Amino acid sequence: MVFGLGVLLLVASVCAVADQLYLGLGSGIAYSGNERFDDTPVLLDYDLGFQLGILTFGYAFDNGLRLELEGAKRSNDLEIIEFDDARGLINTGLQDAVDSTSLMANVIYEFDPGIVVRPYLGIGIGITKLDYKLSNKANNDLILSDSDTTFAYQAIVGVGVPIGRRLHLSLDYRYWRHLEVDLQTEAAEPVSTEHPIQQVSVTLSYAFRSFETRKETPGWEPASAGWYSELRAGYIAAEDSDIEDGLVDTNFDAFDIGSALSFAVGYEWQRDSGGGWRGELELSRWQNNADVIDFGKLRGEFRLSGSVKILGVAGNLIYDFAPRAALQPYAGLGIGFAEVDYDVTLHEAGGVTTPYVDDSDSGFAAQALLGMSVRLTSRLQASLNYRYWWAPAIEITDPHQVKLKTEHSAHVLMLGLRYHFGD
Repeated sequence: MVFGLGVLLLVASVCAVADQLYLGLGSGIAYSGNERFDDTPVLLDYDLGFQLGILTFGYAFDNGLRLELEGAKRSNDLEIIEFDDARGLINTGLQDAVDSTSLMANVIYEFDPGIVVRPYLGIGIGITKLDYKLSNKANNDLILSDSDTTFAYQAIVGVGVPIGRRLHLSLDYRYWRHLEVDLQTEAAEPVSTEHPIQQVSVTLSYAFRSFETRKETPGWEPASAGWYSELRAGYIAAEDSDIEDGLVDTNFDAFDIGSALSFAVGYEWQRDSGGGWRGELELSRWQNNADVIDFGKLRGEFRLSGSVKILGVAGNLIYDFAPRAALQPYAGLGIGFAEVDYDVTLHEAGGVTTPYVDDSDSGFAAQALLGMSVRLTSRLQASLNYRYWWAPAIEITDPHQVKLKTEHSAHVLMLGLRYHFGD
């Protein structure tokens, strides 16, 4: 009833004022934590999910209120199925995933703090169809292949910035979930579950009316040459990594999402109407919780607990493009050193826990950066950056004095706040 009323309100607004319409296309990352089937011993463990796409069609009032329809397709690949009984862990098939297709009606309010960046809050309600496919990789037995449709809702918080007369770029976080769905396994066993998702997405919107007819926002001016400092915080997603331990096919098969924090001091060279270079020294502190280890066909998979902590220092060389644009993209490379500290415990059958490795190693590390920044005041800039980080050669020793060689690579997404000391 409420969803239908929202759709009618949006349609009425569209018919009344067609020149305030906008159309958006976005993508991002969807993360689902561990998920338990109700009243069963089954626990699902997921990899990161990459949204296939978001399409929005909306209407913007001049007072900051927006109404929109959103269609989205999300997919989360399964890592393992864990049974709380003698079956233990099951490695899922390569094509196993949970897909959600949703249609939402959103109400969003965009604030105007008098700067180029516009924060916004919103809520949405709608419907979703969830498709589950679970199988046993070892014997290709299908465990569950079923779908269900139910009511869904979400909370939205984000920021947007105009990057042209009709184009608008936004970054937001959404907590999305749905009512319980009812499914049936291949053994005709009924199960019910929920699949909540935390989502970070970027959307590019096209307005059918030029921003020139709306309230003007301050322009972006390039900073003068000089020193700056930047504090960054965000999330790190570590990749699976092989372990050379004298056995066959051993690897860290999954890490949970972790926290990332860094602080940089840099110098920005004088720029003209073109781009410009800056160099910085960055100190980073990152952490990922260990989740699963795979010993291959010899022993199979086991749960892990504990974490991998990274303390790194890097020198970054960064090039800023289009310094006079409202939104300023940049790219860079960094090299340095990192200490990677493993403190990991192995959980074996029967509830037995044994230390797997408690050791650290230091060595070369490198990263590639992509980002964008926007000016908030004459001295303050906000930034969003992605980096691929890699420590190629790590050697640690387990409690039995066996040498373990591995590498650690990760995808890192961070928000930053940069302060310029120059005039």
